[in-house]
Amino acid sequence: MTTPHAICRTPLVALATLLIGHGAHAESAAARITIRADQPGATVSPDLWGLFFEEINHAGDGGLYAELIQNRSFEETLPIEGCALHETVCRAPASPDYATGKTNNFSVPWQFPCPWPAWSLETNGPPATISLESDRPVHPKNARYLRLSVPRGSSPRLINEGYWGIHARAGAQYDFSCRARGAEGFSGALEVGIIGGDGRVLASTTTPPVAGDDWRRYTAVLTPAAADTQARFFLKPLSHGRLDIDVVSLFPRDTFKGRPNGCRPDLAQMLADLKPAFLRFPGGCVVEGATMANRYQWKDTIGDIAHRPGHWSLWGYRNIDGLGYHEFLQLCEDLDCRGMYVFNCGLSCTGRNGDFWPEDRLPELVQDTLDAVEYALGPPDSRWGSERARNGHPAPFPLKYLEIGNENFGPRYEAYYRIFAKALKEKWPQLTLICDVGLAGADIHDQHFYVAPPFFFENFRRYDTRPGPDAPPRVYVGEYAVNRDVGAGNLLAALSESAFMIGMERNSDYVIMASYAPLFYHVNDRRWPVNLIGFDCARAFARASYHAQKMFAHNRPDTILACDSDSPDLELPGPGGAVGVGTWATQAEFKDLRVTRGGSTLFELDPARGIKPWRTRDGSWSITDGALRQTGPDRPARALAGDNTWRDYTLSLKARKLSGSEGFLILFQTQRDNAKSWWNLGGWGNREHGLEVPGTDAPRVPGAIEIGRWYDIRVELDGPRTRCFLDDQLIHDVTRRALPSLYAGAGKTQSGEIILKAVNASQGPQTTQIHIRGANIANKATLSVLSHPSPEAENSLDEPLRIAPATSSIDVPGPSFTHTLPANSLSIFRFGP
Repeated sequence: MTTPHAICRTPLVALATLLIGHGAHAESAAARITIRADQPGATVSPDLWGLFFEEINHAGDGGLYAELIQNRSFEETLPIEGCALHETVCRAPASPDYATGKTNNFSVPWQFPCPWPAWSLETNGPPATISLESDRPVHPKNARYLRLSVPRGSSPRLINEGYWGIHARAGAQYDFSCRARGAEGFSGALEVGIIGGDGRVLASTTTPPVAGDDWRRYTAVLTPAAADTQARFFLKPLSHGRLDIDVVSLFPRDTFKGRPNGCRPDLAQMLADLKPAFLRFPGGCVVEGATMANRYQWKDTIGDIAHRPGHWSLWGYRNIDGLGYHEFLQLCEDLDCRGMYVFNCGLSCTGRNGDFWPEDRLPELVQDTLDAVEYALGPPDSRWGSERARNGHPAPFPLKYLEIGNENFGPRYEAYYRIFAKALKEKWPQLTLICDVGLAGADIHDQHFYVAPPFFFENFRRYDTRPGPDAPPRVYVGEYAVNRDVGAGNLLAALSESAFMIGMERNSDYVIMASYAPLFYHVNDRRWPVNLIGFDCARAFARASYHAQKMFAHNRPDTILACDSDSPDLELPGPGGAVGVGTWATQAEFKDLRVTRGGSTLFELDPARGIKPWRTRDGSWSITDGALRQTGPDRPARALAGDNTWRDYTLSLKARKLSGSEGFLILFQTQRDNAKSWWNLGGWGNREHGLEVPGTDAPRVPGAIEIGRWYDIRVELDGPRTRCFLDDQLIHDVTRRALPSLYAGAGKTQSGEIILKAVNASQGPQTTQIHIRGANIANKATLSVLSHPSPEAENSLDEPLRIAPATSSIDVPGPSFTHTLPANSLSIFRFGP
């Protein structure tokens, strides 16, 4: 794409948080798109657009999984697997991280409002009591149950609040079930029902009497007489004595495709409407686990729900695993898509505990993975194929892809990957294996991007250049989203992602798969900043990014056509971000650090305040002799201050190297504390100085940092320009790359239709000359447009269609015509032959 500088610049509102208020529009200068239909390119991967599911934000429990009872097996407060309780903290034992060798000291605060979250007891008459017990459980893997002791004359009622309410639909049927046993004279039935938010009983019935002290399953059907979106469930024992209950379930009869133990139909239908080519499960970091004991273990997620122990999701709550391995495979079949199973390869999440199994224990995990594949694909008379058949599915499931680990890296991962890959290829050669790193010999490399809006615009042509022969031949962009500076997910995020998606589609002989992440979030438990689909217990809505994903999936060409465009450049402000200092395998100290803008001081290092103003990441930091000192060996060690709203400032300081192999890291424009955005002084073996800042291209220059010498360092930020000084000598003077305001790509279907995708990233409409060469086209075209006057607009439960695509038919006077692309828009044209 060319971006001639002779054309006026146009602003992209909200590309960063301070873009509001720019007034220039692009309508006055025509943009151009040229499609060369006689120059076909790559064949588009049929598996290009898929889905990524992870249990985060109550995406499954309380969401896609249709179970209405929260904490149905009373296990919510069990400690994290592989951790122990220390008063109000759940802590992992000290162990080295598989990648760094350090001890991560992983721990989580462990406090709950009561021992049985989501449950409460109402009682009339003499008080009844409840307790958690574990002797003679329903199943050895289901350790806890609830004991209700009812004295004579008491009339208690257990209440479950559901997942922030239960959606009761008038006339719908709900299947109740539980395990129960009685003792100490208990011989009555159970009254079960649904009560509205105002306390009215909407539905009730009774079970047969609870007989004896052996566990039995009791069932009933509830049909509410009225609707309520904030209903609750109740269970009332109709006898005195002791009642033990477990696995209390309330399941709507209406599920996606009518599957027992299935999915909430509206949410699953939203997935089906995306026409996914594949479904990735179960994640995500939950694959690795906070500890190895906490990893996803598929065998604990199949069969009778009473035999599933569940496990703690490292996103902060316990997952009951009702939506287990079998249900995921069934969902793949119901969505008519291929399955991608991601499994633990002996390494837990390095962002949590990071512990690992030694290589001599890997055969156990290798066999477990082979068993998982056999469950999905094996004949019904095989060991695990027969288990699948017993669970109601004799035929194989559509499993095609396996990913070995999730976001793992380093020499240990590479060695473990090869062990798993060898065993899997020998037994199941038809499967495609995915690697977390660009390892030679791997089938596919999984890449992840969570970014601010400029990144995807800047990387529109990222995949036009292919790596060398030592890299995997294909790429899977397994997780990507704009999740910063876009609220909870606005139109700007969708436009930025769409520009990147055009680039992926253009190169889909190389980028053969992509999946947005995360997929779902419950509006009462948003643990990740931006997600594709929001919901509560009754309603759901799609973010603008969902509509963009759907538009791409429904308009996937079969062959790419040559397409280029010219447009005005976007006017970009200086990016914002915090400041900091750091080292790489080096010990150093810093003093006289000051951040100024105009005549004001935003921040300065004050030794009297100690280390408190600084956010440290790794390293050993202290205030010593009036300086901020780092004495650890870490790669890197960082200390940060300020926030991502700071921009157009000057950072000045003095720095001295104490020992080590390199020099200093001077951090600026840092949007996240773990992001790489720094001036590297004495890097690359203490041989060069270089800028490692997103969106800048500056050659490294020779340079070294001496031990024991104080250096004067200054970084000046002025809009898109960055100047870096060392001892008052200018070392770098760079300006961020100009970005076009228009992004376009084209392709052709087997039926001869030409599909054009265009993103107008400016705040004004763009009058665009469109030329289609080398093909005859019909005089009518179908046009789908996703747009809104404000790029900051968002959908919500109350305004679910504030941003939604509109489809129309337009006149096409010939192969060359002019069309005005709306401001802040994604437009997809379909031209018939």
